[in-house]
Amino acid sequence: MQYEKVGQKIKDYRKKKRLTQQVLADRVGVTWEMISRYERGASSPFSKLDKISEALQIEPHQLLQNDNNANQTSNFMVPFFKTIPSNNVFSPQNTTHMYTAPAWMKELEVTPYAIEAKVLKINTLDVRNNGIIFATDKIVTSNGVYLENDGGIIRVTNDVTNAFAQVVAQEVRLV
Repeated sequence: MQYEKVGQKIKDYRKKKRLTQQVLADRVGVTWEMISRYERGASSPFSKLDKISEALQIEPHQLLQNDNNANQTSNFMVPFFKTIPSNNVFSPQNTTHMYTAPAWMKELEVTPYAIEAKVLKINTLDVRNNGIIFATDKIVTSNGVYLENDGGIIRVTNDVTNAFAQVVAQEVRLV
């Protein structure tokens, strides 16, 4: 997915809410310059998507959906891991479970998989311990939430240095 499309939607929703870039930035916890970069497609907004959508009072998928393609509204199945594979490799061959992923993930042009968040070592407040983590082996952006293998323990981190995967979304369970 091109950042410009998401950025334009951020800008459109911001203007509908009659918010300045500064007000949105304050609500998201970034500078107005970063909001400008998101809106122009110069930076990836994916690491702040939940906060941006919350500040705009919309659902995250509204920023990611392709409005012109009705086929994008159907969900698709991805490999699902309830435990960490013994060889630490998150591949379809290492699980028999599947999970329904949101349709907008198709636009990321990566192959995601789902992991039960409680089996991971959480090192960041950006990821909640309950729910499902959607990750991909392709590093999509250099500022985000990642998975790293620390001696057989899979950790969630903000450091891309030792990352083997990037978290592209999370599904939080309220119950």
